[in-house]
Amino acid sequence: MKIRAILSNKFRSTLFIVVFLIGALAGCAGVEDTAVEPTNPNDPGKVTGPTKCLQDNADIVSDTQIELASAIRGGRIYDNWWVETGTAEPTTDHPLWDTREQSASNTNTGSATWRCKECHGWDYKGVDGVYGSTSSSHYTGFPGVMSAQSKRPIDVFCAIHSGTNIDADHNFSSQLSTTNILHLTKFLTATNTEGLVDSGSIISASGASTGNPTNGQTLYNSVNGCSASNCHGVDGATQHEPLGELSLDNPWEVLHKIRYGSPGAIMPTYADTIFGGELTLAEMADVIAYTQTFDAGGGATPPPASDAEIIARGGRLFDNWMAETVASAPPINNPVWALQSTNTRTGADTWRCKECHGWDYKGVDGVYGDTSNSHYTGFGGVFGTEKTEIEIVEYLTQGFIHGPTGATLHRFDGMIQTADMEALAKFIKQGTIDVSIYFGMDGIINGSQQNFDNGADLYSFKNFGVVNGNCELCHGLDGKGEPGVIVGFVANDNPWETLHKVRFGQPGTAMPALFDQVNILTGELAFDAQDAVDIVHYSQSLTQQ
Repeated sequence: MKIRAILSNKFRSTLFIVVFLIGALAGCAGVEDTAVEPTNPNDPGKVTGPTKCLQDNADIVSDTQIELASAIRGGRIYDNWWVETGTAEPTTDHPLWDTREQSASNTNTGSATWRCKECHGWDYKGVDGVYGSTSSSHYTGFPGVMSAQSKRPIDVFCAIHSGTNIDADHNFSSQLSTTNILHLTKFLTATNTEGLVDSGSIISASGASTGNPTNGQTLYNSVNGCSASNCHGVDGATQHEPLGELSLDNPWEVLHKIRYGSPGAIMPTYADTIFGGELTLAEMADVIAYTQTFDAGGGATPPPASDAEIIARGGRLFDNWMAETVASAPPINNPVWALQSTNTRTGADTWRCKECHGWDYKGVDGVYGDTSNSHYTGFGGVFGTEKTEIEIVEYLTQGFIHGPTGATLHRFDGMIQTADMEALAKFIKQGTIDVSIYFGMDGIINGSQQNFDNGADLYSFKNFGVVNGNCELCHGLDGKGEPGVIVGFVANDNPWETLHKVRFGQPGTAMPALFDQVNILTGELAFDAQDAVDIVHYSQSLTQQ
């Protein structure tokens, strides 16, 4: 499975660039050394600069105030301070961003450059940790923050609040309140279980957790765990970032979020000694080890090749079951249609699964959730459903009773054969993916030049069979080979639909599904979701007229 570099489409940033140069550079005054501070010409006895921070804030950064501060809140501020504090997101580069190593591969701009984790890493080690590889898209050359635990809170506070003698631009007094800087200081200096930890003790350099996945499964599915009612679902695929994807690609971030939660969210914090559901570091390793067994694309497990053809048919049934089964459209609107009034379509359109649940499978929580969208219905999606395949078939067969009218709705018994309902159920449970991993809500693909080139190769007709997608064979070099279909236009106008059809084919036609193509040498599925996305990526470059 081709997994994109984690958070390549996520926020990046700078913070604390010199917090941990304090020891060597005597950043904030008050350090027992001979650092010379500039004096105030109007009052030679009163110094300015970092020592002024010490003078002005000594009472604020007292032992009592540090004790009252929250390391947990500080951990979320370290992750993304403007989301956690509800303040304005920066629109320019951080003033210190240009001081990173100019050979650095981190090309982020804007608000991404303001996140503490972007300079100092999810492992808190900066250039000495995971972000220390010059080939990393997060490489900056900036130091880590682990040494903060050996510093005085007032020194760390001043390095954040006012910068140091060398880097006054590391001054966040205009962005963060004194209270929030205190939270951040507590996070960085705490030496108890709420403070910084060396992730290297449970995560190898390659990113593999040293934990026990069997115990991790028990913890994950426990009352205070991550699954089902606690948001992430049994396969970790119900949130924006499937846990399988994240745990494999960035277990350091997963560890941080397990410990401190996600900024601006209600996610429990398992480093919180007050929460009562805290986990030991070893137990967190177990949970990560278990989530690393999930399918990275967002399903319980990759489907076996033997099921792929059934799942692909389910995808086409979801698209248009009438065209796929060569059945006549029911003569009336779907009775469910009466529950909404915004989507003005009638007849066969009202019976297509995709019309209610969307090409991204998220219904009102996805692309079709915009009330100005002509497809808006307000109905829910199917992605991440907790229903089993058997329960989905029962739901399609029996429907549900609508309270006010007592009418039975969403019942397809007699219209769709049981075998096709089973195919739909398999598609929903094993074929749907979190499309937002690959596309933004604006339809822009999160892809690299390598992804584009892969899409170009797969689109082209080179060696007929499982080696290539062979799209060019039917659609032509310019994407206009099929009458009435301009691939470049469709890929730009509705990349979600295009991705679905690339993966599962076109109902009632000979268009093949990439999803069920098997490598004749290995007997395994030949293409993954990223390959299909790459084809869409390339297709967007084709003529739109």
